[in-house]
Amino acid sequence: MKAASLLVLGALLPAGPVRADCQQQLQLLGTDLKDVVLTETQKQDIGGILDDARRYCWIHQERPAMVFIAKARRVAGIRPPPDEFDWETVPLESLEQR
Repeated sequence: MKAASLLVLGALLPAGPVRADCQQQLQLLGTDLKDVVLTETQKQDIGGILDDARRYCWIHQERPAMVFIAKARRVAGIRPPPDEFDWETVPLESLEQR
């Protein structure tokens, strides 16, 4: 599980000025992947997909980046995040930057 976390962390660290929406979606994916057990093949596939997503974020092409992020979620077997943020069920402390 730590290897999966390191893979995700390395893929999620921005290489430069990444648009907020792309970065936020990548962070959400990283959070969702934290407890997921992945095969080596899945780890490699997701790593490549996230590289593509980061490239599109880098050039401010958010739509293609979101397609790659959704693809990474499918490969990992996790559902997409809800379209609307549920303010009632999320503790405010969890939203603060650390």
